[in-house]
This record gives sequence, C-alpha cells and structure tokens, in this order.
Amino acid sequence: MHFPKFLKIGVIPLRHVIELSRNGSNGTVTFKGGVEANFIKVLSEALGFDYNLTIPKDKEWGRHPLTGRTWTGLIGMVERNETDIAIGDLTITKNRASAVDFIPYTVEDNTFATRLRKSTVIHGSYTHPFQWQVWIVTVIAVVVIPLLFRMLMKKNMSFMRLFMVMLGCIVNQPVPFQVKYVKDRILLISWLLFGFFLASNYTGLLLMSITFPVREQGVTDIASLAKSVSAGKFKCMAHRGSFKIDMLKTSLNEDLQIIGRNIIEKDWFSKSRTVILPSNIDENIAVLGPRWMFHLEYGRKPFMSKYIFKESCGIWSIGIAVRKGFCCKKQLAISVARIMSTGIFNKMYNDQVFKARRFFEMKDMHFNSTRNTRKLKPLTLQDLEGAFILLLVGWMAGILVSLIYLALWYGKRK
Repeated sequence: MHFPKFLKIGVIPLRHVIELSRNGSNGTVTFKGGVEANFIKVLSEALGFDYNLTIPKDKEWGRHPLTGRTWTGLIGMVERNETDIAIGDLTITKNRASAVDFIPYTVEDNTFATRLRKSTVIHGSYTHPFQWQVWIVTVIAVVVIPLLFRMLMKKNMSFMRLFMVMLGCIVNQPVPFQVKYVKDRILLISWLLFGFFLASNYTGLLLMSITFPVREQGVTDIASLAKSVSAGKFKCMAHRGSFKIDMLKTSLNEDLQIIGRNIIEKDWFSKSRTVILPSNIDENIAVLGPRWMFHLEYGRKPFMSKYIFKESCGIWSIGIAVRKGFCCKKQLAISVARIMSTGIFNKMYNDQVFKARRFFEMKDMHFNSTRNTRKLKPLTLQDLEGAFILLLVGWMAGILVSLIYLALWYGKRK
C-alpha cells in the first residue's frame, strides 16, 4: 500500500522542539525550527508526503477524559480523526494508548530544575580547599613537629627557629641553614616533601574553587525537595495538562507522592503562544520537566542558567500518536526506526544543544557583539575582601611579634 501523499499533523508549539510561524495572509502554520520539527521534515522527505499543521485550542497534550467527554489536546484531535498523527514531546501512557496508537522513537528523563544556588561568601574561599579536620591536623603538625625535630636532630636549634623554618617551608620558603648529618637531612627532607604536597594541593584547590565558585547547599535532590515542600518552604510547578503530575501522585516513592499532591499547574506561554519553560525561576520554586528540554532551555555545565537535579523522577517513552485504523503505520514506523538508528535524530538534537550552548557562552562571557570583543567584568572590593583580611591579619601578627620582641629585649637591657 502506498503511503498517503498528504497528512494532517497535530502539533504543540514548544520552544527548541517545535517552533512555528504563521502566514498572515491565509493563517496557515508552518515549521520554523526545532528538533521535532526537523524530524517531521525528514520523515516527509523520506516518505514523500506533504502536510498541514493544526494546533489544539487548549494547547494540551491530552488529558484522560471525564464522564461523557472526549480526550483533550493532541490525543483528542487524533482520536476524533481531526488529524492523522500528532507530535510534540508526547508521552506514551496506557490510557492514551487505548485512544490512539503510538510509534515510539525515544525516551525522556524527567527531573526538576531550580534557581542557581548562590555562591558562598568570597572571602571564605581561602578556607574552602581543605576541610576543618585537615586544617586542625596541619596546625597541630606545625606546632608539634618542631618539638620532635628539636629532640631528634643532632643540630642544636631553638624551638622558635625550627617553628619559623618549618612554617616557611609550607609557603615555599628556603631552609636558611645547612645540616651535616644524614639523620638531620632525612628529617628535613620529610618535612619539605610534606610542605610541598600540602602547598601544591592547597594552591590547586584554591584556584579551582575561585574559577568555579562553591555554591550554597540547598534543595538539590528529590528527598530534600519533598521535605521542603511538605514544610511549606518550597513549591513545585508543572505545565498545565502534563500527565506527569498524575504519575507523581500514584508513584510508589513517598517523596514523589508528596511532590505530586502539592504541585501547582501553570500555563507557560510566550507572546507567540508557544509553550516555553520559565526563563526566570523564583527562589524556593522547582519546575518539573524533561531533562533534554532543560538542557535546551537552560544550557549544560559549565554554562547553565539553572540548577538541574541529578536524580530522575521518572523515565518514559515518547512517540508519534497515530489515529486508529491509519493505513500505513508500519511504513511510518520503519522510517522512524531508520532515522533513529542512523543517528539523524541525535544530530538534530545536538545541533539545538550547540546553539543553546553558544548562547549561554556568549551571555556568560558578556560578549559585546558591536565590538566583537569580550567585555571583562571589573573586580570589586568584595572580590578582594579575603585578600585584604589576610593582609590585615598578617600586619597585626607582625606588629604583635615586634612588640613582644621589643619587650623581651627591653627586659634583658634592664
């Protein structure tokens, strides 16, 4: 059987996925771009069909029908034979499969996105490389080891001089004396190695913490999100009509049940009535959605505008909805399988991710398009606050030592 030369396709406008444009003269809808829009274009070329696009009035994917009513959204259009197929990040469920047939082509991993956690206070970054236990052990070592060396070394030296020499080794200062005995050399070499590894690790970790600032702890997983939601400290939101809300409510995981019962449904539309993820997420708000769409909208590490949970709340198949009795479902399924197996769909998705990444790179680097140069962000007093604090502490310590020395010297003179 020959594949039809013309198909009616139901779509939901989704940014980065199905972007549409309208012809002002006759009101027809055409594809403008997006991952699944390009997917349909490839299918039409492979199977040789033309198409027109229809958008459901309610802008929904498809809710389970109530008593005496039909399905809403894309599923309802396909079930009522208003369209032959429908596409738009359409999740396959048992209830939907009773109304329409599906041709699956990929799976989606669903999770939550929140506002980026705030960076910790900059002047505290000097202590971030080591945990407090390491700092305590280091201080003890700097105080105790000079006492041991004074007892073990054959060279007669005062505790204070050994203390200052060993402290200097940690900050890459040379040893200001020579030793003749092998035993003394072994002891000094062991301390020099300790100081070298300690200073090297501290410097490397400090540069890393400054380059990628340490962020505050907060709601970073599903368990802490559920706890915050039940305490009224956090809110979860999802786009209206998403079946994932019901899936959370009926989940076997108690944390997901708590989130599902308290989730808030919102309509996220742009001025062109395209379904979009919110560009600005308020503090103490989590958004439910597919991870692959989060990456398209919010970027990937290290250029991300939102925090995306590492955990998943569910993995579901997505596919093309096909009306019951469609003549050439097998031919359509074979073409879909070929596109997926040859990596064409992945290529289309990666192209969109690359465009999004370039946008976030430019935004992160404050790219100046008029001069085609990078606009550097000037340092502020807050950025240098830690350095000034250390400088003042050093000055105070130096003044204190000088006063003690002068007092001792004056005491000897008397």
